[in-house]
Amino acid sequence: MLKGIAEILTDLPNFRRLSENLRDGKKESLSILPSAKALVLGTLWREMHVPLLVVAPRPEDARRLYDQLRSYWGDDAPVHHFAELEALPFERLTVDSSTTHQRLQALAALVGVYSQQGPPLVVASVPGVALKTLPPPAFHLTNGCQVVRHGDRIAIGSLLTRWAAMGYRMERVTQVPGAMSRRGGIVDIFPVGEHLPVRLEFWGDVLESLRTFDPGTQRSLEPVEQTTVIPARELLPAQAEHPWIEQAIRNLDSSRCSSQVWGRIEEELSMLMAGQDVEDANFYSGFFSRHSVLEFLPGQALLVVDQPTEVEQAFRELDSRSFQLREGKMDRRDLPGAFPSPYFVWEEVAERLKQLPRRLDVSRWSGDQPASFPFSQAPSFSGRMDSFLEEVRTRSQGGQRVIAVTGHAQRLQELMAEAGLGPSSVDALDQMPPPGSITLVHGALAEG
Repeated sequence: MLKGIAEILTDLPNFRRLSENLRDGKKESLSILPSAKALVLGTLWREMHVPLLVVAPRPEDARRLYDQLRSYWGDDAPVHHFAELEALPFERLTVDSSTTHQRLQALAALVGVYSQQGPPLVVASVPGVALKTLPPPAFHLTNGCQVVRHGDRIAIGSLLTRWAAMGYRMERVTQVPGAMSRRGGIVDIFPVGEHLPVRLEFWGDVLESLRTFDPGTQRSLEPVEQTTVIPARELLPAQAEHPWIEQAIRNLDSSRCSSQVWGRIEEELSMLMAGQDVEDANFYSGFFSRHSVLEFLPGQALLVVDQPTEVEQAFRELDSRSFQLREGKMDRRDLPGAFPSPYFVWEEVAERLKQLPRRLDVSRWSGDQPASFPFSQAPSFSGRMDSFLEEVRTRSQGGQRVIAVTGHAQRLQELMAEAGLGPSSVDALDQMPPPGSITLVHGALAEG
């Protein structure tokens, strides 16, 4: 963790002014080096202590920022990736369950399910934000998520029925997230977002004990007082708005597809409406999902738009691709007319963005514009260790702090010792080192 570096930022007048303006609900703009983005946004999130959502243009931008944030704030920090699905719209492709679970964890964090961890920081790309999802009530602890505690009085049958409606599948043994099983008065469940499954032992309707267990060996591990169960799938027909779905079905134009395609769609939609499972169910997500991740942001949350122009361009490109895919399938008679899209179009998202009171637009500093903070691009040594060691010596003797973030800390430490430089070696940087010191950070890789 490199969060000790954040101390430098919080002392800057520009940073304090930015934080205060955002707290007051003012829209702000920020120009920074790309390699400093994770540090600035993470520090702002920690300082304001509010939920923060970053919208990046492309999937690779979101993944890079997410990885850098975890390098600064640690794997245990409530930093989430609201990932995009790789499946194309209007195609019967299998959706990766781990990606869906990432999205569900981020949504649960935004509504406060994991409030003990503090406000979350969520990173999403344009395709991730555009994809429609469950309504916020699906994650509320009153009628959505469920906290199961030692000593609760619960009928096992109603418990399993509720979990099935939340997307959990009944299996012979519970080995993967989203699975559950039962053997008499013993119920196993692997809640999405947890590292280990949990075994619940009942005496009648009383929950007598909860223990984690090894999914490989099925052996019980440690007792726990409670477990939190969040939805296991992003398409939950049991919690969808059925009047809207029925109207969407009536709007379908069967003349645009073959009778064979129409018969299959009719049958599968009927099964989903009746609560039955269907292979490739995400093909119908446009019928059952109508909500945006932006609806999950509480009033005090901060929205960060990374490269606003590029974000809008990425949305419009996604709109165009989705339209072309749908038209192409209808031309081949593989899809009925008016088949709902699983994505929001840019105009719908833009309107929602305007409604959020706290917003920060981040642009890339390229040298031809004033920087908001005094960052500069680190020099490149291209493997010239003599030049690097001389630079370190000069800066440390001048009273500057030198922090080297490297995946080869041991070798670098040996070279610095040979050169008469004595760095302190740490696994994490939680506090800023004193002026004139040299610090190696092991095992954390950060751009710049």
